[in-house]
Amino acid sequence: MALKLKIVSSPPVNPRAQQIFRRILICLGLVVIALFSAALTMRLAIHGSEVRVPDFTGVDIAQAMQRISDLGLNATVADHLSSQTIPAGNIAAQSPPPGSNVRHEWIVRLVVSLGPQKVSIPNVVGLSQRDATLTIREAHLDLGNIAVLPWPTAKPGTVIAQDPPEQNHGADRPRVSLLIAAE
Repeated sequence: MALKLKIVSSPPVNPRAQQIFRRILICLGLVVIALFSAALTMRLAIHGSEVRVPDFTGVDIAQAMQRISDLGLNATVADHLSSQTIPAGNIAAQSPPPGSNVRHEWIVRLVVSLGPQKVSIPNVVGLSQRDATLTIREAHLDLGNIAVLPWPTAKPGTVIAQDPPEQNHGADRPRVSLLIAAE
């Protein structure tokens, strides 16, 4: 048995249609390349120059400023505060927080420790509770705990003891607690 092959010819292709089809494919290819290039450019522009912010807590202010400058960032001292755990002149807090990704030239705001707060405690023993509270607040101190205790030799409502004691120059907490004679 012999096989016979019959060749079927396809209809003729319009050269104009072929030309339009090629142009459409070229345009689509160019659009895809343009979109890819735009996405890559945006990625590099936004994320290419990012810096991860290290933890500066406890670091000396001069060293922190130098490290920030070496990373291509800017630094500013935003505030100073007292700290029981961080020595004076070292960084107590920062913004943005450690581990954040920021762009070059970003400003890192630092809070510098003043060390433990040392305050002079006024004498409020013998004053009324109201006057003692006002005196404590005028000295820029916080009112701590208030306890009431019967005390036969004191006028009711007066301060019979305070903690820390008066004129304590080494107090490291700005808080004064009072013991008041019961009414």
